[in-house]
Amino acid sequence: MKHIQQPRSLMNPRKFATLTLLALASFASPARADFYGSWRQEYDPAVARSQAGNAVAIDAVGNVFVTGPVKDGANVDQYYTAKYDALTGGLVWEVIFSPNGVATPNAIVTDSEGNVIVTGTVNTTGDADAYTVKYSGVNGAVLWFVQYDAPGGGGLDEGIKVAVDSGDNVIMTAKSAGSGTGLDIYTVRYAKANGGVDWSDRYNSSGNLDDAPFGLVVDGSSSTIVVGEGRSSASVRTFFLRKFDSAGVIQWTRTLDSGGDGGGKAVAVDAIGSVFATALYNDASGHRGYYTVKYSAAGTLAWTKIKLPPSDGFAGGPTGISVGPDGNPVVTGWLNNATGDNTGYTEKYSSTSSGAVLGSFVDAGFGEADTRLRQLIVDGSSNTIVVGETDVPGDTGGSYAAIFLTKYNSTLTSRIYGFVGASTFLNDNVGAALALDGNGGVAITGSEYRRVNNIGYTKLVTYRFGRFIAEKGDELPNDPEVPVDALFATGNAPAVSDTGSVAALIGATSGKTKLTAILTQGTAGGSAIPAVQKGTAPGITGAKFSSFSDPVVAPNGRYAFAAKVTGAPGPQASGVWTNLSGSLQLALQQGKPVPSLTENLSSVMSLSLRDTQLLALVKVAAPGKSNVALISLNAANAGTKLLRTGDAVTVNAKDTTIKSLTVLSPALLSPGDGRWQGNTNTVVLATLADKRSVIYRITTAAVATPMLFTEGDAAAASGVTGAKWKTFGKPAVATSGGRFATLGTLDGATKTNDTMLFYSANGTTFSAFAKEGSAPNAASLSALTYTAFSDPLVNSNGDLAFIATLKGTGVKPANSKALLFGAFGNTYEKVARLGDLATDGTGTTDTAVWNSFVSFALAGGANGGPIFVAKLSGAGVNGKNNLGVWAVGSDGLVRRLIRTGDAFGSRTVASFNLLKAVPTAFAAARSFNATSAVAVQITFTDKSQALLKIGIP
Repeated sequence: MKHIQQPRSLMNPRKFATLTLLALASFASPARADFYGSWRQEYDPAVARSQAGNAVAIDAVGNVFVTGPVKDGANVDQYYTAKYDALTGGLVWEVIFSPNGVATPNAIVTDSEGNVIVTGTVNTTGDADAYTVKYSGVNGAVLWFVQYDAPGGGGLDEGIKVAVDSGDNVIMTAKSAGSGTGLDIYTVRYAKANGGVDWSDRYNSSGNLDDAPFGLVVDGSSSTIVVGEGRSSASVRTFFLRKFDSAGVIQWTRTLDSGGDGGGKAVAVDAIGSVFATALYNDASGHRGYYTVKYSAAGTLAWTKIKLPPSDGFAGGPTGISVGPDGNPVVTGWLNNATGDNTGYTEKYSSTSSGAVLGSFVDAGFGEADTRLRQLIVDGSSNTIVVGETDVPGDTGGSYAAIFLTKYNSTLTSRIYGFVGASTFLNDNVGAALALDGNGGVAITGSEYRRVNNIGYTKLVTYRFGRFIAEKGDELPNDPEVPVDALFATGNAPAVSDTGSVAALIGATSGKTKLTAILTQGTAGGSAIPAVQKGTAPGITGAKFSSFSDPVVAPNGRYAFAAKVTGAPGPQASGVWTNLSGSLQLALQQGKPVPSLTENLSSVMSLSLRDTQLLALVKVAAPGKSNVALISLNAANAGTKLLRTGDAVTVNAKDTTIKSLTVLSPALLSPGDGRWQGNTNTVVLATLADKRSVIYRITTAAVATPMLFTEGDAAAASGVTGAKWKTFGKPAVATSGGRFATLGTLDGATKTNDTMLFYSANGTTFSAFAKEGSAPNAASLSALTYTAFSDPLVNSNGDLAFIATLKGTGVKPANSKALLFGAFGNTYEKVARLGDLATDGTGTTDTAVWNSFVSFALAGGANGGPIFVAKLSGAGVNGKNNLGVWAVGSDGLVRRLIRTGDAFGSRTVASFNLLKAVPTAFAAARSFNATSAVAVQITFTDKSQALLKIGIP
């Protein structure tokens, strides 16, 4: 469990300037901007020294890491790395490596744990070594480093690119002093834990001259592919491409003469391991262009493509290549145009054997002079995002290069947006690198020109742009049954899985026609419409969807929803659909037999999903005493009855029947929480015909075991001699299925101490962890006593969260409730208390106070903590900004994620929707996941809506 820290400032105002509400320059005048500016950071803006941003990375929750050289007091480059907060852009930590010499970082990558690895070179004695270092993502502490000097010493060793494999081992490629007269390509894998060398390789081309790597990628099998150039002579560079398996064994090597002086520049892989690389190309006349090649995973040549400039200029060449979910590669760079200016040129090829050109975009930016594109990434919707520079008018005449970020549509036929960085345009700026998050948001870094004391310097700058899952005016994905002109209009609160995928019920417009649909977004940010109003309803012949419930998602990203249809007889005109099998299929249909039961389905009361099972509480065509059942369905749609009203049961040696079932339904103050089921167990609160209550634990094999029941012995659990269970609240189970919590009241205790919260790690032995009439063990509340509780929440770590009502000296209605959180048996720390100063996005106390709790949830995962919606009052609060969402981050800070009145670009939040029960889904874990994200529906003051996923730093 993470410790909740006291509020602190993440921002160092001396060194950083933050700019929000960044402007997006619109070239094609689209109806929307696609991105909204989140923040901008500039290192040491007032210091008379130069810096530059060389590389940038984003972790799983959206924090941004940047690296580049910064000058020390002696004007010598140092190794600089910083982490910026995802929400605010505040400085989390920075590390400057000063080796008593020149140090230049070149590349950066984050691993699955949020740590960061940087590679580059250090030179202390005239002997430059490759330097690779792994920093803790939490605080920037050095976890390990490797300073590599080629055998024999002397010469240049410089880390060029770095990546991580599926096990978070680090792969680095460098140019390295060889045994001959030139440099070799050196590739190495360092062990995740300590940087030990797992394997290494050295390539020396036939010319025994300077060889160099330029690109590195790791595929889904943890194979490594390196691209670069070899020198067959002093004037000719050749294309080098080599693939290693996960053990470092060379699988194949390709050394091609890509046309005169042409070396490899970038490499990418697709989902099946095909390798795409691009290289510089020179023809016999000196035309310099792009040479792009595809190999199968086994190294078989599929096709080659050449793109030449339209004039005889000698400048230009490719700089980047990327493959999107459509499997087609996109190459970018720049070429001379007919007037001798450089224009950005991006081209998309078919991945098939022909490599046909699918689209291209010639980009002259603002048309002032040169445009150079340096790096691209194809996003989850197969759109292309590119960073570089474009010329803009200078402050005193002429033109200068400005940082340029742009996004093209998936066919490279139009620009979605364009952005130009801010600078004093008296000298050129550089857009060096970009990184993409799982929602399609972008971070870029580079250098911008500033004048300090009337002298010019370049400054390291980083920009962060957020992106909505969907916003008003978005074109819906081009799925077969979606009208081509359909635009997103409205959305309900989304559901988000532990993998980061999202599902939501949306409204759209197609001309004057309004329609509804289910929208999904994958972990890479690509969206799809698996079901749309008037679209085919699988499993019911001739049926079309007419309306939908809100969808639910499983931890692994599978989804399900209830819907009504047309084209089926009235008694059969609704059902439940899911993609548990991998494709959308009908699971339940009204008026048809329910799998595992003999009766026909009357209605679906609620739904939820495990990774491999759909749970449904249903009514069937049966007498009223036996017409409700809880069932599970697997991917093959085979059903199992879990519990049913009217079932004969024996509880505590007494025979009776089940009268009612409470499951998948909202609990007190936690309506949007996934309380009732885990991947291995489900909990059900049942009322028996003899008026007793039972909490059942039901396994995936449908074994139902009473855990707690009224009239049962509660003495051991409560510590009250002779106590019996009297009533229960609504129980909770962790997503792992192995931990449980509930509120219980006792017979045999007094009215002032008969209510307690209970926890079990196994479903058998329960222990009280908070008791009415006792004092909280949090130091700040220890002088008070508990008087009432919400239903508790539990996660797979054994962490517990609950809202307690307090009494004692100084307690009044305005400060009588607190949200507490802690691991079982430890201190339950105060997360928030009514009347306390609320915190802002950095975790620092604000001027407003928490006025009331609206709802709360508890995330699982290694960094899982409470998430809550609360109202504010006090200084600066009015009806337009009095509601917010807070979460405990991985650093233990209570941070505000969103608040009414917040600005997103030019729009202001009027209201938002999350952590609420929704029809049919009820208490499924909809709005949050176990990997530090929440999903929210926003309505702006202009009445437009958007869906947003927010990472919790």
